[in-house]
Amino acid sequence: MNGYRWGFTFLKTEGILSLDDRIALLHEATAMYIDGQKIKSIKKDGHEELGYEGILRSKGNFEAWEGWSGVRFDADVDTNYSGKVKLSFLN
Repeated sequence: MNGYRWGFTFLKTEGILSLDDRIALLHEATAMYIDGQKIKSIKKDGHEELGYEGILRSKGNFEAWEGWSGVRFDADVDTNYSGKVKLSFLN
């Protein structure tokens, strides 16, 4: 093997978070999956209107979304600009 690993991570959420924030959280969920982590605190410091914090977690359960299956991760994020947001990831 050449040391590379590939796969897909899917995200379901409202469009309230910025694209950059959604991509950053997608990276966090993917890294947790690869590292075998189950729970992680997440936080983005920034200007008052741009920060968020919350918990990213997985029970290790497999799910299927539209024919794709994988381990589900969920995030509960409290933003400074739009309140609480829920995100779900499938790795």
